Amino acid sequence: MNDRRSGRRNPAHKNGPERKPGSKKTKSEKGGPPRRKRGKTENIPTGSRSIPESLRRLQPGQKGAITYVLDTNVLMTAWDALFAFEEHDVCILSQVWKELDAHKKGKSDVAWNTRKATREIDALVAGKSAEQLRMGIPLKAPKGHKGPKKPTGKLVFNFTQPKVPDELDIDLDLNEPDDRIILICLAMKEQGKRVVLVSNDGNARVKASVVGIEAEEYLSEAVAAVVSEEDLRPGFHKMPADLWEKLDGELNVERDGPVSRYTLKHPSFKNVYPNEFLLFQDGLELMVVAKPKPQTIVAETFPSKSNQKKVGIEARNVEQELALQLLLDPRIPAVSLAGLAGSGKTFLAIAAGLYQVLDSGNFNRIIITRATIGSDEDIGFLPGDEEEKMSPWMGALYDNLELLTGNRDHSERDNGHSTDDMKAMTDAYLKGRVQVKSLRFMKGRTFNKTFLIIDETQDLTVKKLKMIATRVGPDSKIVFLGNVAQIDDNYLTEHTNGLSVFIRTFADSKNAGHITLQRGERSPFATEAENRL
Repeated sequence: MNDRRSGRRNPAHKNGPERKPGSKKTKSEKGGPPRRKRGKTENIPTGSRSIPESLRRLQPGQKGAITYVLDTNVLMTAWDALFAFEEHDVCILSQVWKELDAHKKGKSDVAWNTRKATREIDALVAGKSAEQLRMGIPLKAPKGHKGPKKPTGKLVFNFTQPKVPDELDIDLDLNEPDDRIILICLAMKEQGKRVVLVSNDGNARVKASVVGIEAEEYLSEAVAAVVSEEDLRPGFHKMPADLWEKLDGELNVERDGPVSRYTLKHPSFKNVYPNEFLLFQDGLELMVVAKPKPQTIVAETFPSKSNQKKVGIEARNVEQELALQLLLDPRIPAVSLAGLAGSGKTFLAIAAGLYQVLDSGNFNRIIITRATIGSDEDIGFLPGDEEEKMSPWMGALYDNLELLTGNRDHSERDNGHSTDDMKAMTDAYLKGRVQVKSLRFMKGRTFNKTFLIIDETQDLTVKKLKMIATRVGPDSKIVFLGNVAQIDDNYLTEHTNGLSVFIRTFADSKNAGHITLQRGERSPFATEAENRL
């Protein structure tokens, strides 16, 4: 059978860059799963999973029940889409059922979702008569399922043979799977139903729209999207020169040794969160450590910059300095660094990790991994052990590791050994302290006293992001690195990739910090190439 996943855009997650701005709609007017209301979306989204109106495509001003026809790629990547449409009906077509059957084998996320969707549909169908199935059966979410609202619609099946209407002047082919789905949608529309095709395939949505079928992308788990999100949340705020005069109430400053703690109140702090930085024009740099009220923050000067010097590298710009502060702060168990190629993300993370493993002793080891497109299935065909199998994707990490270990000062420990001997001893020592792992084998593990680096996080799905983030023990630290401008996974977008979701979802968390590195430092030419190309 024709594999309809070929060439599909984003069957794994829900994106939205093609959306048109739309006005507010009532619940019955909304396309895709109804909007969730678990949090307020501000300029910097927090943990809210609400769907922004700007991503919606359906025509406003229409009311009434909707029959949502789910494309195969939706169920293959989100089995619980069956229960995400509240009072509306969900329709499964024969073409979709055939494709689900073709993709149920294997150990991939797609195969698992396919089997799970099939089992849930089978449970709903169990004990129902053919007449009940023709009329539609109530959608009942499984026990323990978390959704925005209990579904009250029906699950209906349409296994009729599609036909091309004689009056249709648009080229549709019965041998094309997408066309067969669209033709059945047309037939249902002719019966007086309002039909909406839910698909993550942009080509299918365009074709359906041309024919006259409303089409929507599956947005149930889309986090509220913002314009230029990396720039909108760089992790620091530049304060105006007159801020001190405009503060509400008296300026409260407390001193605790080398640290000065400021309690500040101002309306502009509404969108400032813990572990972000305030940069003042007079050179003062503060880190936000608490936010007791919406417009009140507690910020403190950096405890000491001496640790940054001990790391053995020098920050080349203010963003790198702030990134090192987050990486070296034992109070922050999770850090994300975003930025263009050559901005120093990997270099800073490995440098901070080496210092905290080899010198300060905060951690026992560094574990390095990354998203590897295709590695979930292909890693077994590469020779060698786990580390050797990962080597083709770890070139950048090895380059930085070699540079940093080569720069380390061995003079205090040489004991008469030559430089070559010391390098060999260092390499042997690092062999057990710096480990390269595959994401494939991390499920079920717990990492204690570990500095965990996840590179290329922009190529992680949210499911894989959650899997790796939940491996972190109470005395470990995890660092997510990535560049949203370089997404290699065809099924992810700037809004749905793991890095973007982490940055937005943990914006207000006291356990996470983020910095966007905004300047390339690899070389003048590399920076120019990034900007020009």
